[in-house]
Amino acid sequence: MGESSDSSEEDENNSASERDEQESVPPPKRARKKKKSVPVTDEQFTWKKIEQGEFIPEIHIYSADNAGCKADLGDSPTVLECFEVFFSNEFIDNIVSETNNYYQYLSNKIRFFSSSRARGWTPVDRQEMYIFLALSLLMPLAKKQRINDYWTTDSFLLTPAFGQIMPRDRYLLLLKMLHFGDNNNPNQNDKLFKIRLAIDHLRTCFKNSLEPFQNICIDESLMLFKGRLAFKQFIPSKRHRFGVKLFILCDCETSYILDFIIYTGSSTEITQFPEVGISGSIVLTLLEKYLNNGHSLYVDNWYTSPSLFSILHEKKTNACGTVKINRKHMPPLKEKLERGQHVCYAARNILATKWLDKREVRMLSTIHTDEMIVCGKTLQGEDKRKPLCILNYNENMGAIDKTDMLLSSTESVRKTIRWYKKVFFHLLDLSILNAHVIYKMKTGENIPLLQFQIKLIKEIVEKYQKFRPRASSSKNIGQDAPMRLVARHFPSHVEKNEKKNKLMAKRCVVCRKHKIRKETTYKCAQCNVPLCILKCFEKYHTQKKVLML
Repeated sequence: MGESSDSSEEDENNSASERDEQESVPPPKRARKKKKSVPVTDEQFTWKKIEQGEFIPEIHIYSADNAGCKADLGDSPTVLECFEVFFSNEFIDNIVSETNNYYQYLSNKIRFFSSSRARGWTPVDRQEMYIFLALSLLMPLAKKQRINDYWTTDSFLLTPAFGQIMPRDRYLLLLKMLHFGDNNNPNQNDKLFKIRLAIDHLRTCFKNSLEPFQNICIDESLMLFKGRLAFKQFIPSKRHRFGVKLFILCDCETSYILDFIIYTGSSTEITQFPEVGISGSIVLTLLEKYLNNGHSLYVDNWYTSPSLFSILHEKKTNACGTVKINRKHMPPLKEKLERGQHVCYAARNILATKWLDKREVRMLSTIHTDEMIVCGKTLQGEDKRKPLCILNYNENMGAIDKTDMLLSSTESVRKTIRWYKKVFFHLLDLSILNAHVIYKMKTGENIPLLQFQIKLIKEIVEKYQKFRPRASSSKNIGQDAPMRLVARHFPSHVEKNEKKNKLMAKRCVVCRKHKIRKETTYKCAQCNVPLCILKCFEKYHTQKKVLML
């Protein structure tokens, strides 16, 4: 029993060293924007080996007076009000406009087949778009193999809420038409043009809705995508190994996402600082709003360098992170150590530490001394010690991994949609995470994320659903009856052929199911299916098994 406990403790203590071994596809070789700066030379880093207690860092003071939620909300906001901080009416209206415009773009460009759902298109509005989002959020809470299965009438697989909230064909049509950019005026130089509307809006909302506490961290996250995409990444250490990579700035105390950058190769939107390379430029770009405030930043070895930490210190920002031995301006750190031993060097208010446990761990910090902290017992009963910088690093670097873990059971990303729609749904999930944080801060209610999402779906449906069909009292219609049996249905003419100036006759769905070829110029306005007006219309809306042979 003691041996197992000690092994578990060792695994936790080595999380910093495990991050050192994580591999990632290299980021772009250049950035879009460039900023002149003074290069850092080796002469500016004169490393000195220090004895215990000799190094005392100059730590920038942080004031928590302004930290916390900045969203314009009352003392007891609803779940929906917290969500609307990010998905506001104005933002939804922009999506609605682009979605309707995309249908017009397609209808002018191609001719839809007579059986296409698009022929029954009606413009979407704000209320219907909210309902569409609610259904998209509900799907991962009742996972099924295919999207059509959410509207199945099979009593073993039935989820009647979907059919009661929105018809299947309408949902699929909205999913197909969902759009965020004007295809008539594409920006060929912007790889994220198709999702730019959502990215710019949400980045602004994320930054303006919460002022972070002292500790913040930067790490990368991967959104699953296995299709063809020029900037798709492979990171074997992540939960999803293939996909779109995001660099995320996170508040360590609340796990609130403050900002993000989507990696797109050489066109990734960052301000370039030549002396710290691309990784350092990403850090300085994400931190632009938060410099000179005394924050303490935690990063892994892909970002950490003496040059970056020196610049951060000049900008009144503390920093700590694992580091690669081959970074420029690093001290030698060549001493051979026994397990549990450490060695430290100092230069320009930066402490460089090498500590040996299962493997070597190298750290840079502008916050910590070389203090060793007791963190457990060995098998022999002796105190087990670890550098304070590594303890604090492990405590603060898990915020982004925590968000990935929370999303694993509630993420609304679907399989068979285009990359920019997957990015949108991923950003929707990140917005819910942030709304969840704000809700807990404003109300003091420690509600789990799953329950928060369920309440959000219910509040959206209650506020925006135009019509909720009532269950029929007929004996041959149960609670699991499909929409065609429980809603109000009225006949109407099918679409008109403008060129021939006459109605386009279509095959009746009831006759076709029974292998009878019969065409009709009538349809059900609610179900949008062609039906013979005399017998088939009544059968279709009263008999549950009319479409079965």
